[in-house]
Amino acid sequence: TTLVSTENISYTCSSGILYLSLTPTTNQSGNATITITVSDTGNLTAETFLNLTVIDRGFPPSISSILNQSSAAGTVSFTVSDAESGQLTITATSSVETIIPYTGVHLSGSTSNVLTTTVTSNVSQDLTIAFTPIEGLHDRVTITIIATDSNELTTSTDFTVIASPPGPGNALNFDGSDDYVRLQQNYTWPETFSIMAWVYLEDYAPAASIFSAAEVSGTASVAEFRIIGDKLQYLQDNGTINAAVDSNTSFEKNRWYHVAVVKNASAVTLYVNGAIDNTGTLGTILYPVNVAIGGFLRSGVPQANYYFKGQIDEVSFWSTPLSTASIQDSTCKRITGSETGLLYYYRFDHSSGTTLTDLSGNENHGTLINMDNADWVTSGAALGDVSVYDYTGSVASDFITSLSYADGDFLSAVGVSGTYAGIQLYLVNEAPSNTSPPSYGWTSIDTSHYWGVFPVGSNTTYAITCSYSGNTYVSTEEHLSMAGRTNNSSNWYPTNAQLSIESNTLSQSV
Repeated sequence: TTLVSTENISYTCSSGILYLSLTPTTNQSGNATITITVSDTGNLTAETFLNLTVIDRGFPPSISSILNQSSAAGTVSFTVSDAESGQLTITATSSVETIIPYTGVHLSGSTSNVLTTTVTSNVSQDLTIAFTPIEGLHDRVTITIIATDSNELTTSTDFTVIASPPGPGNALNFDGSDDYVRLQQNYTWPETFSIMAWVYLEDYAPAASIFSAAEVSGTASVAEFRIIGDKLQYLQDNGTINAAVDSNTSFEKNRWYHVAVVKNASAVTLYVNGAIDNTGTLGTILYPVNVAIGGFLRSGVPQANYYFKGQIDEVSFWSTPLSTASIQDSTCKRITGSETGLLYYYRFDHSSGTTLTDLSGNENHGTLINMDNADWVTSGAALGDVSVYDYTGSVASDFITSLSYADGDFLSAVGVSGTYAGIQLYLVNEAPSNTSPPSYGWTSIDTSHYWGVFPVGSNTTYAITCSYSGNTYVSTEEHLSMAGRTNNSSNWYPTNAQLSIESNTLSQSV
Protein backbone atom coordinates (compact mmCIF):
# COMPACT_ATOMS: atom_id res chain seq x y z
CA THR A 1 0.00 0.00 0.00
CA THR A 2 1.14 3.57 -0.63
CA LEU A 3 -0.01 4.53 2.85
CA VAL A 4 2.58 2.32 4.57
CA SER A 5 5.29 0.77 2.42
CA THR A 6 6.80 -2.59 3.38
CA GLU A 7 10.14 -0.89 4.02
CA ASN A 8 8.48 1.19 6.75
CA ILE A 9 7.22 -1.83 8.71
CA SER A 10 9.49 -3.46 11.26
CA TYR A 11 9.16 -5.53 14.41
CA THR A 12 10.99 -6.73 17.47
CA CYS A 13 10.24 -9.63 19.77
CA SER A 14 10.96 -9.76 23.47
CA SER A 15 9.87 -12.51 25.90
CA GLY A 16 7.39 -13.85 23.38
CA ILE A 17 5.78 -10.44 22.82
CA LEU A 18 5.85 -8.99 19.31
CA TYR A 19 6.29 -5.21 18.92
CA LEU A 20 5.29 -3.81 15.54
CA SER A 21 6.53 -0.44 14.23
CA LEU A 22 4.72 1.34 11.39
CA THR A 23 5.76 4.62 9.74
CA PRO A 24 3.17 6.05 7.31
CA THR A 25 4.36 7.71 4.11
CA THR A 26 4.87 11.44 4.50
CA ASN A 27 1.83 13.59 3.59
CA GLN A 28 -0.38 10.48 3.12
CA SER A 29 -3.63 9.75 4.95
CA GLY A 30 -6.41 7.16 4.72
CA ASN A 31 -7.09 3.51 5.66
CA ALA A 32 -5.06 0.34 5.20
CA THR A 33 -5.22 -3.28 6.33
CA ILE A 34 -2.00 -4.74 7.63
CA THR A 35 -1.77 -8.54 7.43
CA ILE A 36 0.48 -10.27 9.95
CA THR A 37 1.45 -13.87 9.09
CA VAL A 38 3.35 -16.20 11.40
CA SER A 39 4.94 -19.46 10.10
CA ASP A 40 6.66 -22.25 12.00
CA THR A 41 9.23 -24.83 10.85
CA GLY A 42 6.46 -27.24 9.90
CA ASN A 43 5.05 -24.70 7.44
CA LEU A 44 2.01 -24.16 9.61
CA THR A 45 0.77 -20.56 9.50
CA ALA A 46 -1.53 -18.20 11.32
CA GLU A 47 -2.77 -14.79 10.28
CA THR A 48 -4.28 -11.77 11.88
CA PHE A 49 -5.28 -8.40 10.54
CA LEU A 50 -4.72 -4.86 11.72
CA ASN A 51 -6.89 -2.03 10.42
CA LEU A 52 -4.86 1.18 10.27
CA THR A 53 -6.27 4.70 9.90
CA VAL A 54 -3.90 7.62 9.31
CA ILE A 55 -5.46 11.03 9.91
CA ASP A 56 -4.08 14.13 8.21
CA ARG A 57 -3.77 16.66 11.01
CA GLY A 58 -2.53 19.32 8.58
CA PHE A 59 0.34 21.74 8.99
CA PRO A 60 1.23 23.58 12.18
CA PRO A 61 0.45 27.29 12.41
CA SER A 62 3.12 29.85 11.56
CA ILE A 63 4.41 32.94 13.38
CA SER A 64 6.42 35.72 11.78
CA SER A 65 9.96 36.20 13.07
CA ILE A 66 10.51 39.02 15.57
CA LEU A 67 13.73 41.00 15.86
CA ASN A 68 15.48 41.23 19.22
CA GLN A 69 14.45 44.43 21.00
CA SER A 70 16.75 46.96 22.67
CA SER A 71 13.94 47.99 25.03
CA ALA A 72 10.92 46.48 26.75
CA ALA A 73 9.01 49.71 26.10
CA GLY A 74 6.60 50.14 23.22
CA THR A 75 4.59 47.60 21.26
CA VAL A 76 5.99 44.82 19.07
CA SER A 77 3.97 43.66 16.06
CA PHE A 78 3.87 40.14 14.61
CA THR A 79 1.55 37.94 12.53
CA VAL A 80 0.11 34.43 12.87
CA SER A 81 -1.58 32.20 10.31
CA ASP A 82 -2.75 28.61 9.83
CA ALA A 83 -3.48 26.37 6.85
CA GLU A 84 -6.97 25.72 8.20
CA SER A 85 -9.62 28.13 9.40
CA GLY A 86 -10.36 27.94 13.09
CA GLN A 87 -9.12 28.98 16.48
CA LEU A 88 -5.52 29.63 17.45
CA THR A 89 -4.33 29.93 21.02
CA ILE A 90 -1.38 32.29 21.42
CA THR A 91 0.73 32.01 24.58
CA ALA A 92 3.70 34.21 25.46
CA THR A 93 6.21 33.25 28.16
CA SER A 94 9.12 35.02 29.84
CA SER A 95 12.49 33.43 30.65
CA VAL A 96 12.97 35.68 33.71
CA GLU A 97 9.67 36.07 35.53
CA THR A 98 11.28 38.15 38.27
CA ILE A 99 11.96 40.83 35.62
CA ILE A 100 9.00 40.40 33.24
CA PRO A 101 6.33 38.26 34.94
CA TYR A 102 3.53 36.62 32.96
CA THR A 103 1.23 39.32 34.34
CA GLY A 104 3.52 41.84 32.64
CA VAL A 105 3.08 40.30 29.17
CA HIS A 106 0.15 41.75 27.20
CA LEU A 107 -1.06 40.25 23.93
CA SER A 108 -2.90 42.58 21.52
CA GLY A 109 -3.88 45.16 24.10
CA SER A 110 -5.12 42.64 26.64
CA THR A 111 -3.92 42.16 30.20
CA SER A 112 -3.10 38.50 29.56
CA ASN A 113 -0.22 36.50 28.13
CA VAL A 114 -2.75 34.06 26.57
CA LEU A 115 -5.00 34.99 23.66
CA THR A 116 -7.52 32.98 21.61
CA THR A 117 -8.24 34.25 18.12
CA THR A 118 -10.05 32.99 15.04
CA VAL A 119 -8.14 32.87 11.76
CA THR A 120 -9.10 32.29 8.15
CA SER A 121 -7.18 29.67 6.19
CA ASN A 122 -3.80 31.00 5.01
CA VAL A 123 -4.66 34.59 5.93
CA SER A 124 -2.19 36.30 8.26
CA GLN A 125 -3.61 38.00 11.32
CA ASP A 126 -1.87 41.00 12.88
CA LEU A 127 -1.17 40.80 16.61
CA THR A 128 0.91 42.77 19.09
CA ILE A 129 2.78 42.15 22.31
CA ALA A 130 3.79 44.66 24.99
CA PHE A 131 5.50 44.40 28.37
CA THR A 132 5.37 45.84 31.86
CA PRO A 133 8.67 44.93 33.57
CA ILE A 134 9.09 45.11 37.32
CA GLU A 135 10.16 48.68 38.03
CA GLY A 136 13.81 49.18 38.95
CA LEU A 137 15.00 45.78 37.68
CA HIS A 138 17.28 45.32 34.69
CA ASP A 139 18.24 42.33 32.52
CA ARG A 140 17.92 40.73 29.12
CA VAL A 141 14.85 38.48 28.89
CA THR A 142 13.88 35.90 26.26
CA ILE A 143 10.23 35.98 25.22
CA THR A 144 8.74 32.85 23.62
CA ILE A 145 5.49 33.06 21.64
CA ILE A 146 3.67 29.75 21.03
CA ALA A 147 0.76 29.27 18.60
CA THR A 148 -1.46 26.17 19.00
CA ASP A 149 -4.27 25.24 16.60
CA SER A 150 -7.39 23.09 17.11
CA ASN A 151 -5.44 19.96 16.08
CA GLU A 152 -2.97 20.70 18.90
CA LEU A 153 -0.21 21.40 16.39
CA THR A 154 2.16 24.08 17.65
CA THR A 155 4.90 26.40 16.48
CA SER A 156 6.94 28.98 18.36
CA THR A 157 9.38 31.85 17.98
CA ASP A 158 11.82 33.50 20.40
CA PHE A 159 13.19 37.01 20.73
CA THR A 160 14.85 39.03 23.47
CA VAL A 161 14.00 42.33 25.15
CA ILE A 162 16.08 44.37 27.57
CA ALA A 163 14.32 45.78 30.63
CA SER A 164 15.95 49.15 31.36
CA PRO A 165 15.06 52.68 32.45
CA PRO A 166 14.23 55.07 29.57
CA GLY A 167 16.92 56.60 27.36
CA PRO A 168 20.42 56.17 28.77
CA GLY A 169 19.01 54.94 32.07
CA ASN A 170 21.69 54.84 34.74
CA ALA A 171 25.48 55.02 34.90
CA LEU A 172 28.18 54.23 37.45
CA ASN A 173 29.88 57.06 39.28
CA PHE A 174 33.57 56.31 39.97
CA ASP A 175 35.29 58.23 42.79
CA GLY A 176 38.80 58.29 41.28
CA SER A 177 40.27 56.81 44.47
CA ASP A 178 39.60 53.07 44.58
CA ASP A 179 36.39 52.36 42.61
CA TYR A 180 36.50 49.92 39.72
CA VAL A 181 34.60 47.01 38.14
CA ARG A 182 36.36 43.65 37.90
CA LEU A 183 35.56 41.86 34.64
CA GLN A 184 36.88 38.66 33.07
CA GLN A 185 40.11 37.33 34.57
CA ASN A 186 42.83 35.30 32.85
CA TYR A 187 41.53 36.38 29.45
CA THR A 188 43.38 36.11 26.13
CA TRP A 189 43.35 39.61 24.63
CA PRO A 190 42.35 39.58 20.93
CA GLU A 191 44.48 41.05 18.17
CA THR A 192 41.38 42.49 16.49
CA PHE A 193 38.60 44.13 18.53
CA SER A 194 36.45 47.21 19.13
CA ILE A 195 35.53 49.06 22.35
CA MET A 196 32.82 51.71 22.74
CA ALA A 197 31.73 53.68 25.81
CA TRP A 198 30.10 56.88 27.04
CA VAL A 199 32.25 58.77 29.56
CA TYR A 200 31.89 61.88 31.73
CA LEU A 201 35.22 63.00 33.21
CA GLU A 202 35.01 65.08 36.39
CA ASP A 203 38.73 65.62 36.86
CA TYR A 204 41.94 65.07 34.93
CA ALA A 205 44.35 62.43 36.17
CA PRO A 206 47.74 61.05 35.12
CA ALA A 207 45.69 58.20 33.61
CA ALA A 208 41.92 57.72 33.91
CA SER A 209 41.25 54.14 32.85
CA ILE A 210 38.02 53.46 30.95
CA PHE A 211 38.53 49.83 29.88
CA SER A 212 41.79 48.08 30.74
CA ALA A 213 43.59 44.76 30.62
CA ALA A 214 46.94 43.78 32.12
CA GLU A 215 48.98 40.67 32.81
CA VAL A 216 47.74 38.08 35.29
CA SER A 217 51.37 37.76 36.43
CA GLY A 218 54.90 37.91 35.08
CA THR A 219 55.83 39.68 31.85
CA ALA A 220 54.06 42.93 30.98
CA SER A 221 50.96 42.45 28.86
CA VAL A 222 48.95 45.68 28.85
CA ALA A 223 46.04 47.05 26.82
CA GLU A 224 44.46 50.22 28.18
CA PHE A 225 41.75 52.49 26.78
CA ARG A 226 41.95 55.65 28.88
CA ILE A 227 42.05 59.42 29.17
CA ILE A 228 45.55 60.62 29.96
CA GLY A 229 45.61 64.29 30.87
CA ASP A 230 42.97 65.71 28.52
CA LYS A 231 43.55 63.24 25.64
CA LEU A 232 41.90 59.95 24.80
CA GLN A 233 44.47 57.18 24.39
CA TYR A 234 44.77 53.51 23.53
CA LEU A 235 48.04 52.02 24.85
CA GLN A 236 49.68 48.62 24.55
CA ASP A 237 52.75 47.20 26.28
CA ASN A 238 53.92 43.68 25.46
CA GLY A 239 57.04 43.80 27.62
CA THR A 240 59.21 44.86 24.70
CA ILE A 241 57.32 47.71 23.05
CA ASN A 242 55.25 50.30 24.92
CA ALA A 243 53.34 52.46 22.43
CA ALA A 244 50.07 54.37 22.17
CA VAL A 245 47.71 56.25 19.87
CA ASP A 246 46.46 59.58 21.27
CA SER A 247 43.46 61.66 20.25
CA ASN A 248 43.71 65.07 18.66
CA THR A 249 40.62 66.12 20.60
CA SER A 250 41.18 67.70 24.01
CA PHE A 251 38.56 66.47 26.47
CA GLU A 252 36.71 68.95 28.65
CA LYS A 253 35.72 68.12 32.19
CA ASN A 254 32.05 67.66 33.11
CA ARG A 255 30.94 66.85 29.58
CA TRP A 256 29.65 63.59 28.09
CA TYR A 257 31.64 62.02 25.24
CA HIS A 258 31.15 58.89 23.18
CA VAL A 259 34.54 57.20 22.69
CA ALA A 260 35.63 54.19 20.66
CA VAL A 261 38.78 52.37 19.62
CA VAL A 262 38.99 49.87 16.78
CA LYS A 263 42.03 47.64 16.30
CA ASN A 264 42.10 45.63 13.07
CA ALA A 265 45.25 43.49 13.31
CA SER A 266 47.86 46.25 13.77
CA ALA A 267 45.77 49.22 12.55
CA VAL A 268 44.27 51.34 15.36
CA THR A 269 41.56 54.00 14.94
CA LEU A 270 40.28 56.31 17.68
CA TYR A 271 36.78 57.80 17.48
CA VAL A 272 35.33 60.71 19.45
CA ASN A 273 31.55 61.23 19.27
CA GLY A 274 31.31 58.99 16.21
CA ALA A 275 33.95 60.82 14.16
CA ILE A 276 37.41 59.45 13.33
CA ASP A 277 39.91 61.36 15.48
CA ASN A 278 43.29 59.68 14.92
CA THR A 279 44.93 56.50 13.62
CA GLY A 280 48.09 54.54 14.35
CA THR A 281 49.76 51.13 14.40
CA LEU A 282 50.28 48.83 17.40
CA GLY A 283 51.37 45.23 17.92
CA THR A 284 50.06 42.23 19.86
CA ILE A 285 49.45 41.35 23.51
CA LEU A 286 51.02 37.98 24.22
CA TYR A 287 49.93 36.82 27.67
CA PRO A 288 46.63 36.34 29.56
CA VAL A 289 45.18 39.45 31.18
CA ASN A 290 42.73 40.63 33.83
CA VAL A 291 40.08 43.04 32.51
CA ALA A 292 38.53 45.99 34.38
CA ILE A 293 36.43 49.13 33.96
CA GLY A 294 37.37 52.36 35.74
CA GLY A 295 40.63 50.96 37.10
CA PHE A 296 43.80 49.13 36.10
CA LEU A 297 45.06 45.83 37.55
CA ARG A 298 48.62 44.53 37.23
CA SER A 299 49.24 41.01 38.49
CA GLY A 300 45.78 41.29 40.02
CA VAL A 301 46.65 44.41 42.04
CA PRO A 302 44.81 47.74 41.43
CA GLN A 303 47.22 50.50 40.48
CA ALA A 304 47.07 53.95 42.07
CA ASN A 305 46.76 56.99 39.76
CA TYR A 306 44.81 54.98 37.17
CA TYR A 307 41.31 55.31 38.63
CA PHE A 308 38.62 57.07 36.61
CA LYS A 309 36.88 59.99 38.33
CA GLY A 310 33.46 60.56 36.80
CA GLN A 311 30.74 58.49 35.17
CA ILE A 312 30.89 55.63 32.67
CA ASP A 313 27.97 54.20 30.72
CA GLU A 314 27.10 51.90 27.79
CA VAL A 315 30.34 49.91 27.44
CA SER A 316 30.61 47.31 24.67
CA PHE A 317 33.55 45.08 23.69
CA TRP A 318 33.62 43.32 20.31
CA SER A 319 35.70 40.64 18.61
CA THR A 320 35.27 42.41 15.27
CA PRO A 321 36.64 45.68 13.84
CA LEU A 322 33.53 47.85 13.71
CA SER A 323 33.13 50.09 10.68
CA THR A 324 32.74 53.85 10.98
CA ALA A 325 29.07 53.48 9.99
CA SER A 326 28.52 50.89 12.75
CA ILE A 327 30.06 53.16 15.36
CA GLN A 328 28.00 56.15 14.24
CA ASP A 329 24.89 53.97 14.21
CA SER A 330 25.51 53.00 17.87
CA THR A 331 26.72 56.35 19.19
CA CYS A 332 23.28 57.57 20.28
CA LYS A 333 21.31 54.31 20.02
CA ARG A 334 21.20 51.41 22.47
CA ILE A 335 21.99 48.03 20.93
CA THR A 336 20.06 44.77 21.50
CA GLY A 337 22.89 42.59 22.88
CA SER A 338 22.56 40.00 20.09
CA GLU A 339 24.80 41.69 17.52
CA THR A 340 27.43 39.60 15.72
CA GLY A 341 30.84 39.69 17.38
CA LEU A 342 29.65 41.22 20.65
CA LEU A 343 31.70 39.90 23.60
CA TYR A 344 30.60 42.13 26.51
CA TYR A 345 27.73 44.61 26.73
CA TYR A 346 27.05 46.69 29.84
CA ARG A 347 24.25 49.26 30.09
CA PHE A 348 24.92 50.15 33.75
CA ASP A 349 21.15 50.35 34.30
CA HIS A 350 20.94 48.81 37.76
CA SER A 351 19.89 50.96 40.69
CA SER A 352 21.41 48.75 43.39
CA GLY A 353 23.72 45.82 43.95
CA THR A 354 27.34 45.02 43.14
CA THR A 355 26.86 43.14 39.86
CA LEU A 356 27.23 44.74 36.43
CA THR A 357 25.13 42.57 34.12
CA ASP A 358 26.54 41.51 30.76
CA LEU A 359 23.69 41.74 28.22
CA SER A 360 25.59 40.02 25.39
CA GLY A 361 24.42 36.58 26.51
CA ASN A 362 28.04 35.56 27.20
CA GLU A 363 27.67 35.82 30.99
CA ASN A 364 30.75 38.05 31.41
CA HIS A 365 29.21 39.86 34.38
CA GLY A 366 31.25 42.43 36.27
CA THR A 367 31.73 42.86 40.03
CA LEU A 368 31.78 46.33 41.60
CA ILE A 369 34.76 46.86 43.90
CA ASN A 370 34.65 49.46 46.70
CA MET A 371 31.31 50.73 45.34
CA ASP A 372 27.77 50.73 46.75
CA ASN A 373 24.19 51.60 45.80
CA ALA A 374 24.92 55.34 45.90
CA ASP A 375 27.23 54.92 42.89
CA TRP A 376 24.32 54.01 40.58
CA VAL A 377 23.26 57.42 39.22
CA THR A 378 21.03 58.77 36.47
CA SER A 379 23.00 58.93 33.23
CA GLY A 380 23.28 62.06 31.11
CA ALA A 381 24.57 60.25 28.01
CA ALA A 382 22.82 61.02 24.70
CA LEU A 383 21.14 57.65 24.11
CA GLY A 384 17.80 56.64 22.66
CA ASP A 385 15.93 53.76 21.04
CA VAL A 386 16.30 55.06 17.48
CA SER A 387 18.82 57.47 15.98
CA VAL A 388 19.76 59.15 12.71
CA TYR A 389 22.90 61.11 11.95
CA ASP A 390 24.79 63.18 9.39
CA TYR A 391 28.60 63.32 9.35
CA THR A 392 28.93 64.68 5.81
CA GLY A 393 29.49 68.39 5.22
CA SER A 394 31.86 71.32 5.49
CA VAL A 395 29.77 74.10 7.06
CA ALA A 396 27.22 73.95 9.87
CA SER A 397 24.16 74.13 7.62
CA ASP A 398 25.28 70.99 5.75
CA PHE A 399 24.44 68.85 8.79
CA ILE A 400 20.72 67.98 8.74
CA THR A 401 18.69 65.20 10.40
CA SER A 402 15.00 64.34 10.79
CA LEU A 403 13.30 61.60 12.79
CA SER A 404 9.63 60.59 13.07
CA TYR A 405 7.64 59.05 15.91
CA ALA A 406 5.05 56.34 15.26
CA ASP A 407 2.06 58.71 15.52
CA GLY A 408 3.37 60.87 12.69
CA ASP A 409 4.97 63.84 14.44
CA PHE A 410 8.66 64.42 13.77
CA LEU A 411 11.64 66.55 14.75
CA SER A 412 14.28 67.95 12.42
CA ALA A 413 17.63 69.48 13.41
CA VAL A 414 20.07 71.50 11.31
CA GLY A 415 23.40 73.07 12.19
CA VAL A 416 23.46 76.89 12.39
CA SER A 417 26.95 77.93 13.49
CA GLY A 418 30.20 76.59 14.90
CA THR A 419 32.64 73.96 13.70
CA TYR A 420 30.74 70.77 12.87
CA ALA A 421 31.96 67.20 12.33
CA GLY A 422 28.48 65.67 12.58
CA ILE A 423 25.08 65.74 14.24
CA GLN A 424 23.06 62.96 15.89
CA LEU A 425 19.30 63.00 16.49
CA TYR A 426 17.73 60.32 18.68
CA LEU A 427 14.26 59.30 19.85
CA VAL A 428 13.16 57.62 23.08
CA ASN A 429 9.88 55.72 22.66
CA GLU A 430 8.68 56.06 26.25
CA ALA A 431 8.29 58.57 29.06
CA PRO A 432 11.44 60.40 30.16
CA SER A 433 13.05 59.70 33.53
CA ASN A 434 11.69 63.03 34.76
CA THR A 435 8.07 63.79 33.81
CA SER A 436 7.67 66.96 35.89
CA PRO A 437 6.81 69.87 33.58
CA PRO A 438 8.68 73.17 33.82
CA SER A 439 7.43 75.87 36.15
CA TYR A 440 6.00 79.17 34.88
CA GLY A 441 2.46 78.01 34.19
CA TRP A 442 3.11 74.64 32.56
CA THR A 443 0.52 71.99 33.43
CA SER A 444 1.80 68.87 31.64
CA ILE A 445 4.21 67.48 29.06
CA ASP A 446 3.81 64.70 26.49
CA THR A 447 5.14 61.54 28.15
CA SER A 448 4.79 59.15 25.21
CA HIS A 449 8.21 59.97 23.72
CA TYR A 450 10.94 62.59 23.46
CA TRP A 451 13.85 63.53 21.18
CA GLY A 452 17.47 64.46 21.82
CA VAL A 453 20.02 66.30 19.68
CA PHE A 454 23.76 65.64 19.97
CA PRO A 455 25.90 68.00 17.86
CA VAL A 456 29.47 66.88 17.18
CA GLY A 457 32.04 69.65 17.01
CA SER A 458 32.90 72.85 18.86
CA ASN A 459 30.90 76.01 19.63
CA THR A 460 27.93 74.47 17.85
CA THR A 461 24.43 75.92 17.60
CA TYR A 462 21.51 74.36 15.78
CA ALA A 463 17.85 74.91 14.94
CA ILE A 464 15.08 72.40 15.57
CA THR A 465 11.56 72.17 14.17
CA CYS A 466 8.91 69.91 15.67
CA SER A 467 5.95 69.07 13.44
CA TYR A 468 3.21 67.93 15.81
CA SER A 469 0.62 66.82 13.24
CA GLY A 470 -0.76 63.47 14.33
CA ASN A 471 0.38 63.80 17.94
CA THR A 472 -2.60 62.67 20.03
CA TYR A 473 -1.32 64.64 23.05
CA VAL A 474 -2.06 67.92 21.27
CA SER A 475 -5.58 69.22 21.90
CA THR A 476 -5.41 73.02 22.27
CA GLU A 477 -2.72 74.46 20.01
CA GLU A 478 -2.85 78.03 21.32
CA HIS A 479 -0.95 77.17 24.50
CA LEU A 480 1.41 74.63 22.98
CA SER A 481 5.13 75.03 23.66
CA MET A 482 8.32 73.00 23.81
CA ALA A 483 10.36 72.00 26.86
CA GLY A 484 14.07 71.28 26.87
CA ARG A 485 16.74 69.98 29.22
CA THR A 486 20.52 69.77 29.16
CA ASN A 487 20.60 65.97 29.33
CA ASN A 488 18.74 62.95 30.69
CA SER A 489 19.73 63.66 34.30
CA SER A 490 18.55 67.29 34.41
CA ASN A 491 15.17 69.02 34.80
CA TRP A 492 12.94 70.34 32.04
CA TYR A 493 12.90 74.08 31.36
CA PRO A 494 10.65 76.21 29.12
CA THR A 495 12.08 77.23 25.74
CA ASN A 496 11.29 80.17 23.52
CA ALA A 497 9.93 77.97 20.75
CA GLN A 498 7.96 79.75 18.06
CA LEU A 499 4.49 78.27 17.46
CA SER A 500 2.98 78.19 13.97
CA ILE A 501 -0.59 76.94 14.09
CA GLU A 502 -0.83 77.26 10.30
CA SER A 503 2.01 74.77 9.72
CA ASN A 504 1.52 72.80 12.98
CA THR A 505 5.14 73.36 14.02
CA LEU A 506 7.25 74.54 16.94
CA SER A 507 10.67 76.00 16.08
CA GLN A 508 13.63 76.82 18.28
CA SER A 509 17.30 77.76 17.93
CA VAL A 510 19.69 76.23 20.47
